[in-house]
Amino acid sequence: MRNILFLFLFILSCTLISSITPDNSGSSEKLTPAELAGKKIYTEGIGSSDVKITANMSGVKVPATVMKCINCHKADGTGNPEGGISPSNVTWAYLTRSYGGKRISGEKYPAYTEQTLRKVITTGIDPAGNKLHNAMPTYNMTREDLNNLVAYMKVLGKAGDVGLTKSTIVIGIALNSEQNQPNSKNEAIKKMVQAYCNTVNENGGIYNRTLKPSFFSTSEQFEEKKYFMVTGFGEKEILGENNTTPSLFLCSNELTGSGLNNRNAFYVYPSLTAQNQALVDFSKENELLKKKGEVTIVYTNDNDRKAFAKTLSNYYLAKNNVLPTLLALDSDNIQELALTKQIHSNSLVFYVGSTQLGNQFLKELDNIGKTPYILTSGSISGVDLFNMPKAFQKKVFISYPTWITERSSASIRLYQSLNRENKLLSNWKNSQLNIMSMLMTLEECLKRVGSDLTQDKLIGSFEGLYEFSTGLAPPVTYNLNKRAGSSSVYIASFDPIANQLKLVSTINCSEK
Repeated sequence: MRNILFLFLFILSCTLISSITPDNSGSSEKLTPAELAGKKIYTEGIGSSDVKITANMSGVKVPATVMKCINCHKADGTGNPEGGISPSNVTWAYLTRSYGGKRISGEKYPAYTEQTLRKVITTGIDPAGNKLHNAMPTYNMTREDLNNLVAYMKVLGKAGDVGLTKSTIVIGIALNSEQNQPNSKNEAIKKMVQAYCNTVNENGGIYNRTLKPSFFSTSEQFEEKKYFMVTGFGEKEILGENNTTPSLFLCSNELTGSGLNNRNAFYVYPSLTAQNQALVDFSKENELLKKKGEVTIVYTNDNDRKAFAKTLSNYYLAKNNVLPTLLALDSDNIQELALTKQIHSNSLVFYVGSTQLGNQFLKELDNIGKTPYILTSGSISGVDLFNMPKAFQKKVFISYPTWITERSSASIRLYQSLNRENKLLSNWKNSQLNIMSMLMTLEECLKRVGSDLTQDKLIGSFEGLYEFSTGLAPPVTYNLNKRAGSSSVYIASFDPIANQLKLVSTINCSEK
C-alpha cells in the first residue's frame, strides 16, 4: 500500500512540474489527423473513440486524463526527473537508436519498433522482455487510439509551432461579428490592438520578435494552423472542442472547470454562468427572499438566455431547495407577466434579458404597484439604472465581472497616451480597455517564457501567473485547475443621492 501511495504522489508531482515547465510538443500545422489524435492522447489522455482510455498503476485503474504521458515525459518527450525516478526519453530518435539502450538497473534492450512500442505501452514489457519500473503505468485503449499515439510519438519534439518565426509572433484577434463600418466597435478594437502592438514592437518586441496581429470575426475565418496564440472576443462562435491553439478570452459562457477539460483556453473573468450564480449567492447571503416570497426567473426567449435561465434555476434549487418559476418574456407579453401571481413585492426576480425589455418590465410592475427585488447580470442582461422607476432604486442589483476600482492610474495614463497618439475612437473605451488588458497579460506571459518560445511553454507561463494585475481588470491567477483568472463578481446597485452606481458586495464565485 505504501508503494502505491508513493507512486501516486510521484505522478502528482510530475503533473505539477509539467504544468510549470512544459516544452515544445510539435506543430499542429505539420501533423496529420492521426498524429493530431495521438497528440490529444499524449497531452490530455483523451482518445478519439467512445471507449475511454484507462491507466493501470499497480493494479489500480484510473482515467488516463489523470496519468497523461506529458506529466512525466514532458511535452517534448525527453523525460522529467522527479522524486528519484527518471522517466525515459520517449522521442522516436532516442527509442530507435541502432545500439538500443540500457536501464539504470543494467538491463539492456534493443531498438524499439512500432510493434514493440505498442507492446510496452499496453503491457509494460520492453523489446528485451524486461518489465518496466512500477512508476510506469500500462494503458488500455483501442487499436485505433494506440496507432494514433504511436504515430504522434514518431514526430514528438520535432516540429516548431505555427505562427512563430525567429522574427514574428502571429496573434489571432477574434472580433464579434458585425459590419466593418467606420467608427464601429470592431474598428475601435483594431486601432487599439495595432497601437499596442506597435508600441511593443518599437521597444524591441518580445526578445526581438515582433507581434503581428491578424483579425478575424467568424469561425469560418478562423484558421487554427495560422496563429501562435488567439485572444479577443466571441469565444463560443470561434473555438471548437478540439482547438489546440493557446487562447485568452474575456469569459466563457459555461463554467470553465479545470485545465484537464481544456488545456489551451484561459479567461480573464468568471464565466457568464458563474456571474449569474453569484447573484443567487448574494441573494442568500443578504436574505432578500422574504417570508411567503416566491422566486421567478424571467428571460427573453433566445437560445443562449434560455439556457442561462435553466442553469440558474438548477443552481438556485441546489442552494436553497426551492425551484424557481421560469417565465419567457417578449415585447407582446410584458403586461401579462407583470400580472402573474408569482411576482409580487415580497418575491425575488432574476432577470435574464435585454436592457430595453428589462426597463419596460419594471415600468409595468411599477404601474401596478409591484416592487420585487430584481437581480440581473450586466454581462448578458441588464436594466438601465438611471432610467428605471424610483420605486426600484434600492431593489435592483446587477453583477459585473470587474469594477472601476481595479483600474490603476498608470494603466489609464497608458491608454490615454495611446489614444492621443493613435486617435483610438474612444467611444468604445470599455472594449478597448478589455483588449488592452488581454494584450498586457499576453505580453507578460511571452516575456516570462523568454526567447525559447513554444505554445506549450506559453501555456505553462499562463499557469504560472499568480495575482498578476494589468491595472485594468482584477488580478488574475491561473494553474492546472483554474482557467478563469479572476474569481470575483461585483454586485452593484443605484445610489439615488449621488446619482451613480455603488458597489454593495463582492462575491467569490466557483467554476465547479
